[in-house]
Amino acid sequence: MTHTCIRPTAHLAGATGFTALFLLGSAGVADASCVAPPTTSASSFTGTVLATQDKDRIAQVRTDAGAEVTVVGTESPGANSASSVDRTFLTGARYEFHPLNEASPFRDNACTATRQLTAKANPTAAAPELPRTGVPSYLPVTGLLMLPIGAALTYRFRPARRATS
Repeated sequence: MTHTCIRPTAHLAGATGFTALFLLGSAGVADASCVAPPTTSASSFTGTVLATQDKDRIAQVRTDAGAEVTVVGTESPGANSASSVDRTFLTGARYEFHPLNEASPFRDNACTATRQLTAKANPTAAAPELPRTGVPSYLPVTGLLMLPIGAALTYRFRPARRATS
């Protein structure tokens, strides 16, 4: 009977390959948050965002009918809170809103059919936008979580040491 010894580097390569497959096959944040297609609302309206607060998640809006309303794009307002379905608004932009409720303050999130219709009224006042790196936000965290798993798999499946006489 022959015994084949697999080198530790083969296990490391296998664990690395498993990690790469896991990272490439992971769902994105938005994919996991909004399970159903965007929901429309019987209380839909159009309007222009006059001002924002709470990291652009709460908007003061003048509707096309002339009313001033508040649209809250988060379930948890506050400086130290956020969720994967938070909606942000752009001051000066016109939107078609599809809120979750029927009166101001309207509740909205990224899973509704709310959409931006026009850009800002004054594009010169825009703050510079950070360049997109193309790396999904969950990738570094998932990679860091997979490192100990890969190390544990490599340790677990290492070849047994032979006793020397």
